[in-house]
Amino acid sequence: MQSSARQLWSRPDPRGPGLGRGTLTHRCDSHDVLSRKIRDLKGAPSRAAGRPIEWPRPTVIKPPAADAVVEQEATGYKADIHFEPVALSPPLDWAENPFRDKSYATRLQSLQPADVYFFAFDETGDPRYLEPALAFALDWLDYHLVQDRKSYMRWADMPTGYRALKLARLADACLRGILPLTDAQLGLLVRGAEAHIAALVEPANLSQGNHGIFQMHGLCVLASVFWVADGASDGLAYGERGLEALIRKQFNAEGMHLEHSPQYHFFMQGYLDQLCASRWHAMLYYRDIQPRVHEATHWLLYPDRTMVRIGDTAVLSTMRPVGEQKVPDVETDCYRARVFPAGGLAIVEGRGARDGEFLYQMAAYHSKAHKHADHLHFEYGVAGKPLFTDSGAAGYKGGDDRAFLLSTRAHNTIQVDDVNYCRDGSDAFGSALRVVRAYREALVVESAVDHAALGVCHRRTVVLHPGRELRIEDAVECRDARQLTSWYHLADDIEIVRDGDALVLEREGVLVGRFIPGAGPDDELIAVRGAREPELQGWTAAGLGRLVARWTIGVRRHAATTRFVARFVHAGASGECILAADEPLLWRYEPTPGPLV
Repeated sequence: MQSSARQLWSRPDPRGPGLGRGTLTHRCDSHDVLSRKIRDLKGAPSRAAGRPIEWPRPTVIKPPAADAVVEQEATGYKADIHFEPVALSPPLDWAENPFRDKSYATRLQSLQPADVYFFAFDETGDPRYLEPALAFALDWLDYHLVQDRKSYMRWADMPTGYRALKLARLADACLRGILPLTDAQLGLLVRGAEAHIAALVEPANLSQGNHGIFQMHGLCVLASVFWVADGASDGLAYGERGLEALIRKQFNAEGMHLEHSPQYHFFMQGYLDQLCASRWHAMLYYRDIQPRVHEATHWLLYPDRTMVRIGDTAVLSTMRPVGEQKVPDVETDCYRARVFPAGGLAIVEGRGARDGEFLYQMAAYHSKAHKHADHLHFEYGVAGKPLFTDSGAAGYKGGDDRAFLLSTRAHNTIQVDDVNYCRDGSDAFGSALRVVRAYREALVVESAVDHAALGVCHRRTVVLHPGRELRIEDAVECRDARQLTSWYHLADDIEIVRDGDALVLEREGVLVGRFIPGAGPDDELIAVRGAREPELQGWTAAGLGRLVARWTIGVRRHAATTRFVARFVHAGASGECILAADEPLLWRYEPTPGPLV
């Protein structure tokens, strides 16, 4: 380990006299109440009781972490692949944000520059790695509590939850004899714990999304380890209640995550599994639904195990489903299907000769969490590869690219005028699934949304004949005539050739099928790829901060009441697929009266 890591806290403080370690020692040692808390804390074993104090590892810290320490000390702290390295060593000006970026500030305030040292200690057992981690933590507390200085995002939800875990981790190492601390240092950690407990028990500070789970877990761990801190007992009880309530908001009884993103289903499932194994919490509700949460992961992946890119799901990431069971609601020789009524999802995958076909109808709007303006959007793939796709996500950095990826026109749905559907949670409708009907060789999914603010009602019917045809029917009713555009977005490796009223779709020179967008003689047929003027269109996310061009098809018309019908016909299939009136019905779903829970 480089010697510079051991010197981080001992170097002179450039902010001048009166603000460094000597001041902290004086303030802590002269405070009788704080001295008693330090004595009581040191006089008892750590109440972590061997339970792990962990947090998600940043993707930029590749193992072995000892090498990451050397790289960070040589080139600087790298918050994410978006950012250039920044030379950081305490004392810091925590208000500095060289990139003027919220994401960077979030990571900095989470004490992420210390993470390489925590993970290097985990991998090597060398306690010297904890010293620079301690230096970052004490410097943050000195800056914000002793000097009472302010910085952007200092008490934001996720950073506060993460810092709570790291303060607890340092105190636990001290109490277990791994990391020697002076009374001044331990006293500052106690003061920091009390400030964090006070912030985390404030209801106005609690995120109602997945960030809240990190807040409540951090609160419980911090209050357990710093049991002498003011508010610790009440904070622990508050944290346990809050954690249970937030998990119920994250996952419904079906086991489906309610933040509109398969990526976050996998992320939170993994994290909650980790919390269950850690023995910090009872987590009775999650333990009950855990098998269903695991089973749902099988339905959120394409046949090649890449994630369906709904909502804030990044570039096609290969994942492994959890558990062994996959339980369809209906199964025939042609397909198997699963409906999540309360979650607002209907998922179909082909079987036998149709293996590799996949339909994902998304009819959900539960909150603003990771939601795009994509109401009634669908994804569809054939031969194991996506064909009609979502825009995906390219990170959270603001700007035109991010705004486009969130927009209605970046999804396979109907756009009204140039307006984006609401995604701030103010008119969330929960599940918009209405009817699902299953036949031996076809499946029909009906969903509907009343966009009251726009004066528009949109009903979508998706009819899938696996291996033969996908049919999308959109009925739109408006209070008055509007500009309506039906958008269809193709995967970036699909090429198109015009053939009369149809578009021939090819992938690497091989015919995939024919798309008939259903444009009438008075409609405007739009075909665009990689346009930035007059606005972005024909792009998809291809990783953090990167877009690639893809073909986007639009059918635009002015109408008050109208119907769009588009068909994709597989290569080799002929004729239009029509369900016979007497076709035997195998299975049917319709929602029960009242709200689904």
